[in-house]
Amino acid sequence: MSSVSGFETLIALSSPAPGPGRPPPIAIPIYGPLFYIGYLCVIWAFNVSMHRRLAMLPQSSRASALHIWIAHLFLAAGDTATFLSLLAAFLSGQGLLIEPERSFPVVLAGIFTNSLTMSCYYLFLAFYHRNKHKHGKNDFVMWIVFAAFAIRFALHYHPGNVWAAFAFGKGGPNYSAWLRNAPLFVYGPLVVVSILVSALSRAHAGETLGERKQRKWLVVSMSALLASFLFYGLDIFFSHAIATWMIWTTYIVKTSAYVVALIAIWYAEFDLPTRSRAVELALAS
Repeated sequence: MSSVSGFETLIALSSPAPGPGRPPPIAIPIYGPLFYIGYLCVIWAFNVSMHRRLAMLPQSSRASALHIWIAHLFLAAGDTATFLSLLAAFLSGQGLLIEPERSFPVVLAGIFTNSLTMSCYYLFLAFYHRNKHKHGKNDFVMWIVFAAFAIRFALHYHPGNVWAAFAFGKGGPNYSAWLRNAPLFVYGPLVVVSILVSALSRAHAGETLGERKQRKWLVVSMSALLASFLFYGLDIFFSHAIATWMIWTTYIVKTSAYVVALIAIWYAEFDLPTRSRAVELALAS
């Protein structure tokens, strides 16, 4: 598929009957939209909670937590854009006529936006890693992230892009999606593994219970993101060769992994630090 998160299968919700050269619409199982709506409710609720807790955090951890919040704002905004574009197409009653040579209709614009915002999601995770583990300094990992992000961003505007994977028909891979997602598969896992290694290496004999819990939740979050890349890889590189129900399954499992990562990093960077600070202030008063 051509998008990174959200409805990665471009679907004709109410298309007219297929004509010559036009691929038939792909039916949406009812659990798809219901799952997607529930996912959006969860991610926006946690974004609101992150914003409210930012001011309660210790000054030393506020900058890195801010980057986490901005990353998840991009994640939520991109998925919301995709959902709203699909909803608009459905309510219009005109169906989705997906042809590679056409300019983006509303759904393609939603998927395009989603893909860009996901690029920014991993960029801000890298900023979080730089502030929290690298004292705000750019290292070799950050320069790779900057380069790969710039390449991926530019590839979004390549004239050969096809944003509807089934435009090739069953059995035809979407090589333009492979190309523009290749940089993400470089800097996304690189950022996640760097955070994971830093979290594991912070273990020491004198760490407090709160520090140990925070580190463990961070490990859970990054492990979930690594798992999401496995299922996303199936969606990107093998969607032309697997059954439609498997595409939906990979979407649901991958998105569930994002939810686990979100909740875990909320515990690590927002919930545990604010509760610890509340206890410190109570003891001091």
